[in-house]
Amino acid sequence: MEKEKNRELQELTPQMGDQAQENITLTTPKGTVSYDTVRFEIPMDTLSQEEVTHLIQLMKGEDYEVSSDLYHYHNGTVDGFTIKMSKKRIIFEGSLAKYWNQGNNIEPLAMEDVWDVLNELTEKFGVSFFAAKVTRLDIAGIVVTDHAFHNYTRCLGAKSNCRRWWVDTTLYYDNSEDPKDTTKQLIVYDKHKEAEYKGMQIPEPFVGKNLFRYELRIKKDLKNQLQKDVIGKTLYQPYFFRQLVTMWMTSSSPLC
Repeated sequence: MEKEKNRELQELTPQMGDQAQENITLTTPKGTVSYDTVRFEIPMDTLSQEEVTHLIQLMKGEDYEVSSDLYHYHNGTVDGFTIKMSKKRIIFEGSLAKYWNQGNNIEPLAMEDVWDVLNELTEKFGVSFFAAKVTRLDIAGIVVTDHAFHNYTRCLGAKSNCRRWWVDTTLYYDNSEDPKDTTKQLIVYDKHKEAEYKGMQIPEPFVGKNLFRYELRIKKDLKNQLQKDVIGKTLYQPYFFRQLVTMWMTSSSPLC
């Protein structure tokens, strides 16, 4: 398994001599930025009947739904991933960080663990997450601040060509006035407060700390925004991850 992982990384890293070898060792230290929610899509015509049957059996939990109308579909949730199956495609959406960290996305998903997450999901669901198309991608991080979250919100004013709006204590910036046309979104909120509200266990290093959560959500149209098609295996390309981290770091200004 480790040999296969190393081979995948070597194939995906550009041939850049010593620099390429250094890129392979890129890590994400605890307390910094990582992937969060990702949406994967797989065309139904690429799956066998056995694979489809296996997925339906996994989905048959408390929230399982099935429709027998013209738009036949199956909906369910498995290990934090919502699954929507229609005649044309199957969609998986969930937080990679929460999946790997047993329910919390306060601790980031280390870059070197991304391959392992995709491999585990592939084994669990019986379909390739490495080849699946990525149609939504969130990258997020937490900043431990000296003061409580509300002390910083006055610094987050209006942005040109953006829709700025609040839901309770969460601040959103959309890159379109029309929600239907929003392709990119920045949100900031008090992660400690949100974790307590949702009953999420706060990891020991973050207990009692002021946690300023900062998320960049690329909600659709990834190809135009990232200048490439994104599939599962793209997520552990070090240079791709660097591109996203740069977007995350600079999104406070050029988001819109």
